[in-house]
Amino acid sequence: MLFHDLLSQLDDQFSRFLIENNFLLQHNIRKSKRNLQDNFQEDPIHMAMIIHNCLKEERKILNCAQASNEVTVLKCLLQLYLPFPIIWDKGSG
Repeated sequence: MLFHDLLSQLDDQFSRFLIENNFLLQHNIRKSKRNLQDNFQEDPIHMAMIIHNCLKEERKILNCAQASNEVTVLKCLLQLYLPFPIIWDKGSG
């Protein structure tokens, strides 16, 4: 059902580009729709699994980037504060 909704959305976009006389995008939409139909019409679940796997990989990449950024922030903070002596309050206690 969602696959046919996607194709319908592509038809809507094509119509919009037709009205706007945007020939390049008309061609791209038509080609994309044809490619989707040729490759996934018989098994749209296969397309869903490809998208699912791509999103999982993207999540891994984003998690790695976030962890990398956190490490970079920690390194920066260490560089900012470690050169200064740490003063412990020995008078209280």
